[in-house]
Amino acid sequence: MGTVDRHLVRDSQITASSEMDEDHAAPKGRLHNTASWVPNVSDNDQNIQVDFLAPYEISGVVTQGRSDTEAWVTKYAVYYSTDGISFHPVLGADNKPIVFSGNSDQFTPVKNFFPGPEIARFVQIRPLGFHKSVGLRFDLYGCDTPSPLPPTFAQGTPTPAPPLPSGGTPSTRGCQFWSPWVSNSVPDQYAGELEMFFQTPMVTSACTQDFVIG
Repeated sequence: MGTVDRHLVRDSQITASSEMDEDHAAPKGRLHNTASWVPNVSDNDQNIQVDFLAPYEISGVVTQGRSDTEAWVTKYAVYYSTDGISFHPVLGADNKPIVFSGNSDQFTPVKNFFPGPEIARFVQIRPLGFHKSVGLRFDLYGCDTPSPLPPTFAQGTPTPAPPLPSGGTPSTRGCQFWSPWVSNSVPDQYAGELEMFFQTPMVTSACTQDFVIG
């Protein structure tokens, strides 16, 4: 993703929860740098963050230890955000935050990839274990073209459904109408009606009226 390149990611875009001193500030934590990020305190409350200034697809992390002494991060979690306020952990198949295996020496890069890409503007690495002290250099894998955020939908004016079949049984499991924010089309017996999975909660939460099963 180019955190190594200062022309693509400026020093001001890399920040941290704390820094030991100017020689170990957050921008020093670029992969293969001759210096490293070292926090003021080595504990599990520290993080280093990069702001890409726009959302990108992020798919993995590569880390190194501290360059000037034998110290490195042995395990960590990755959190991401699109607004810099609400951060979400990268989750595994068990729907729990993944604890990634880190380094076992100060020089060898160690790569970890996510189960799938995450759309993020902000990415944080949060150390969860370390050898001697927290010392980190890193880069991120992903698409170097900005990715649009998933669209948001506002509820529109309900539009009437086609005439309901006679002899049906009332039910409370769905909608009696199609809203424009769901679709402007009416499902048919051949193609049906398809929505993206992230639209489903919006559809079901807005469906408060009965419909009829023929």
